[in-house]
Amino acid sequence: MSEENREPSLSEGEKKPEDDDPDEAEAKEAPAAAPKKKKAKAAGSESTKDRNQRIREEAAARRRGKRDDERRRAAPARNLDASEIVDDALARGTHNVALLLKRHFNKIQWAAVLIIVGGIGYKVYTVRAKRVVGDNSDKLLAALSTEQARIGEGESAPNPMGLSDTRKRFPTDEARLKAAAESYQAASASGGTTAALARLGQAGIFYDQAKYQEALKAYQDVRDSDLASQDQDVKARALEGVGLSHEALGQVEPALKAFRELENSGIPGFGPLGQYHQARLLHAKGDNEQAKKLVQQVLDKLKEKVKERAPGLPPGYLQTAAVELRGVIDPQAAAAATSIQNIDPEVFEKLSKEPGKGGVDPARLQELLKQVQGAVTGSPEAPAPPEEEQAPAQEEQAPAPPASAP
Repeated sequence: MSEENREPSLSEGEKKPEDDDPDEAEAKEAPAAAPKKKKAKAAGSESTKDRNQRIREEAAARRRGKRDDERRRAAPARNLDASEIVDDALARGTHNVALLLKRHFNKIQWAAVLIIVGGIGYKVYTVRAKRVVGDNSDKLLAALSTEQARIGEGESAPNPMGLSDTRKRFPTDEARLKAAAESYQAASASGGTTAALARLGQAGIFYDQAKYQEALKAYQDVRDSDLASQDQDVKARALEGVGLSHEALGQVEPALKAFRELENSGIPGFGPLGQYHQARLLHAKGDNEQAKKLVQQVLDKLKEKVKERAPGLPPGYLQTAAVELRGVIDPQAAAAATSIQNIDPEVFEKLSKEPGKGGVDPARLQELLKQVQGAVTGSPEAPAPPEEEQAPAQEEQAPAPPASAP
């Protein structure tokens, strides 16, 4: 029987396996569309056709198996209790992780090596950086201890509490300043944040040694440093040092400019200090009117801060210095302000609120205070002494001190 007669009987008699698979149907349609073979084909062509069919069947079987495997994996677990579902999920997760590790083992290995090496390097760097910062701080502390050393020979006598002065000892002040300058130089050469602080201390030593040009350069270096842009106190100290160095060099206008910059810096507590230094320089130049205004502004600002302090505390350095400067600039106004300030506010309030119980009428009290102030300042409101006592008083009156005397 010929090949063309056998093929229809096979397709009609039995169902081939690949008919269930759409992929096999597609594969089957390709050769079916080809023209029919001639009857004159050799026997070897039939074996080639059988081999191709077998290969197609095997490929179709593999595809079916792969799809079945994917369906089994995607199908949810049924008829399982909670523990079995958890175990199944853990098993699948462990299997997937193992496959992932196996597939990317080389990359994971190199990543782990890099992380370990990087961690060790970072630890070494941090330990070394902390050691360097500690060494620089020790140098700065040693320089500060040298600057605050005591002058004299022998051991110090214990204080009433039985404590002795254990600071460093130098025979002269010049030796102390020289040693402190060398210590600050070593600390400033170390670099880092402590370098700017050491340079600030070195500038103060230069100023104490009367090396004003070196002090000016050091203060300017600190003012322009990165630390001054971050630390307001360091910037304010540097600005004050620049002004004082210019003043010591006889450069009044640059000094006033530096003190005005300190006043307008906005740094809390240093605005009045800049005004005080300006008042000193203006008084030295002979501009007492502007100097008095600045001193009064300083005292007014400090007066507000005094209210916030605990009662009973003595006045601060700046307040004391401003009061003394006001006395130098205008002795009469300073004496008048002192006489009124000596009146107890509680007594003043009691006298003004209880005129019917031995007190004084408020209007009369204010008039008396004005008379007291006029007597001190020499204003026309001061009451004139009796005529019989005026002449002897003028004979016994001593010459008044100059206006510039403190």
